[in-house]
Amino acid sequence: MASGRMEFHAQTIMQHASFSFVLPNDVEMAEVRGPRHYEYPTKTLILLHGLTGADTDWLLRDETIS
Repeated sequence: MASGRMEFHAQTIMQHASFSFVLPNDVEMAEVRGPRHYEYPTKTLILLHGLTGADTDWLLRDETIS
């Protein structure tokens, strides 16, 4: 699994914006034989944080806070 964070300037809102991403490793290494496994679509789940949240809320969520 890989993860990262991208920051950019959003011209529509005239300020910096950012998003975090996680790329799952859903293919076992034994299944990786040639470029055939790259033909499958990447699984995508978009989680929105709302007006007062941050892009890392879903990645760094603390279960002890209610």
